[in-house]
Amino acid sequence: GGKKQLSAIAATLDEATGAITMTDVTTSCAWTSATPAKGTVGASTGLVTGANGGAGTSVITASYDPDGGSGEAAVTATTTATFV
Repeated sequence: GGKKQLSAIAATLDEATGAITMTDVTTSCAWTSATPAKGTVGASTGLVTGANGGAGTSVITASYDPDGGSGEAAVTATTTATFV
């Protein structure tokens, strides 16, 4: 059991001014768990939930496509979640 809320933050650089804007893109990401028997993750929420009796680890991946597939490359980040 157990739950943990993950988040994803995108940093955008305004090249004209040099300003960096930080945006929470957690709900815009596609979230996956490599080992759902150990723990799952909400596909669009980032909420990780441990499986009952599923002690171990799972790689959690968040993929973010900043322009919805219109040309910019998607960004992917991973973390390892440990379940006890």
